[in-house]
Amino acid sequence: MARKKVTEKKVAAKPPGSRQDIPKRSEEDRRARQADRLANVMQLQDLLLGLGKWNVKNLAAKLERSEKTIHRYLDVLEMAGVPWYYDASERCYRVRPGFKFPW
Repeated sequence: MARKKVTEKKVAAKPPGSRQDIPKRSEEDRRARQADRLANVMQLQDLLLGLGKWNVKNLAAKLERSEKTIHRYLDVLEMAGVPWYYDASERCYRVRPGFKFPW
């Protein structure tokens, strides 16, 4: 009687950096990261409300974030109702003059 050859089932290797390799963050860590992000968005808002001329490159350098992150922060400001726009003549971002959050 012939024996069946038992083969080991190969498990596909997870690619490095996959979501399954990322350890679950603690609630405390998650809240700290959210607070940090909110602080950066508020700092971006303060810069745009000021008198300076800020483009994405300058904002990224000032906030020590990537240009992609600055675009994400601008999206957050837009969702929050901050009327920012890009002034092509000045080549900088601005907030509509006289803007104030409603209280």
